[in-house]
Amino acid sequence: ILLKEHHGVPVMAIHAATLGGLLFEQEGNAGINNLIAGMLTRGSQRFSRLNLAETVESIAGGLNGFSGRNSLGLSGSFLTTHTNEGVDIFLETLLHPTFPDDEVKKRRREILLALKNRDDDLAQIAFDLFYEALYTTHTYRLLTLGRENSINAITREQMSTYYRTLLDPERLVVSVVGDIDTSQLVDRLSTALSSLPDVAAPLALPEIEPRPCSERSATRSVDRQQAHVVLGFQGVTLDNPDRYALKVLDTILSRQGGRLFYEVREQRALAYSVTAFNVEGLAPGVFGIYLGTDPSNVDEAISVTQTELSRLRNKLVGSDELEQAKKYMTGSYDISLQSNG
Repeated sequence: ILLKEHHGVPVMAIHAATLGGLLFEQEGNAGINNLIAGMLTRGSQRFSRLNLAETVESIAGGLNGFSGRNSLGLSGSFLTTHTNEGVDIFLETLLHPTFPDDEVKKRRREILLALKNRDDDLAQIAFDLFYEALYTTHTYRLLTLGRENSINAITREQMSTYYRTLLDPERLVVSVVGDIDTSQLVDRLSTALSSLPDVAAPLALPEIEPRPCSERSATRSVDRQQAHVVLGFQGVTLDNPDRYALKVLDTILSRQGGRLFYEVREQRALAYSVTAFNVEGLAPGVFGIYLGTDPSNVDEAISVTQTELSRLRNKLVGSDELEQAKKYMTGSYDISLQSNG
């Protein structure tokens, strides 16, 4: 339990996260974390979906489940005049979801529609192909939404059992930031969370996949005058000190004024969108480049991008460019801390 008092505004943000997400999924239950995240606010022992929505709105609060590659959880925000009620609602939602059958059916339909609409998003398709090519065995290759067959196969009972397994106190972190009384709140959270049972069988992390020894590629042709290209390689884990160097390199390549924007878009007009991205994980993540361009420019745009990557590898970044990137990163970080969330 992590708490930080911040009395600048009368608002508190509360966040609970447990190890989960794609890390513990397989082909047969792909999408179960995303399905559960959407179900956390759709019914509990005390609230129906409608009752919960009305209660949260009546105190000007917000509450949402989330999932990703490494985690599953719940986040909320409430006015501090409603701290007690907000924490009660949050804990009820986190600890006692019931996964009502009718709501599971509705959520399943929503996900299946999202999967269908995903086929119209060419950039997203390019990213999906990229992850499937880069990871051949690791679960990071899977879609967070899952696939149609896996979503249809997941039962209410499976969701409940899986969620209880994830909600092990050894894997759970709860953080609260805002206009709070730390001593009162830590006692309250400790009491409520002490009822969580230890899970006897720990979940094993999937084996780390070796880095590719040769180039891999995947292509899908569509009848549109667009081309979306993602190229990259395995990155690093969250506990790898090289993550900071990669973040700086990401900044040097990305943003307006970054190397890729200047060389690929401004100087040569080879892409209407270009950026780098760096994603860490509990297993090695990815470092990559995304290009949105005209089909006739694909080869040249890739060639220029590879030239820029080679320049980074073979020639030290200048001190002025390095300092500018650092200032941009630290400034962006300071701005993000203006939010309790």
